[in-house]
Amino acid sequence: KMIHKRSPNLCLEKQCLALLFLILIGTTFAKLSIYSPASLRKEIGTDDSIPMSIANFGLIPYGHTIMGQLKFIDSNEFSCDAFNSTIKSENETSPIVIVRRGKCSFVQKVRNVEHGGGKVAIIVDEVDNEKPANIIMVDDGTGNGVQIPSIMIGKTDGEKLITKYSELASQKTIIQLILSFEINKPDDRVEYDIWFSSSNDRGLDFISDFRSYHEKLGKKVLMTPRYFSWPCVNCDTS
Repeated sequence: KMIHKRSPNLCLEKQCLALLFLILIGTTFAKLSIYSPASLRKEIGTDDSIPMSIANFGLIPYGHTIMGQLKFIDSNEFSCDAFNSTIKSENETSPIVIVRRGKCSFVQKVRNVEHGGGKVAIIVDEVDNEKPANIIMVDDGTGNGVQIPSIMIGKTDGEKLITKYSELASQKTIIQLILSFEINKPDDRVEYDIWFSSSNDRGLDFISDFRSYHEKLGKKVLMTPRYFSWPCVNCDTS
């Protein structure tokens, strides 16, 4: 179902890629929603779901759904430090940990959540009225070993979840979330995206080498190229 290839700025044998390189087979639709308490669905998010975006690192369980109990650790709200005790309690299977953005990289936050026993990391944006869909949670070059998914939600929804978590925790009531990663197929073709950047020669070499394989697949597949771009004031012309 998925080919996931990364280039974490590390030289491994003869492979030394400076670019995050991602191929996803299938068109993915991810959805975060509140399962319980039902009363929170009208208070947080829209149309029974919370707007979000998926990080471009970590192991994304495409075609699967994760249901788990929300956790917020006030003493490590940014998840920039290792969690002193496990996040997961004895009866939990998939704790979903919510943390705030800032003070350290996305990868560091998610890795700390994973090592603490969390199964999903939710990062709350720090900017008011910013749409999660417009934000890319990028790999800082060290995210190759992260084995859990992570998402970002808006500041308003995130702060509401954190506030409600604290209020309900005092009443011994838990918040259950559902995070689904559905693969939609509008026709019989296999769809995949290729992410790359013009600044990476190895990535461009791969595109060139892959062309003959793509052509052999013909009308059985649909490829969509995706480009990372950013201003580079100090880069040379080439």
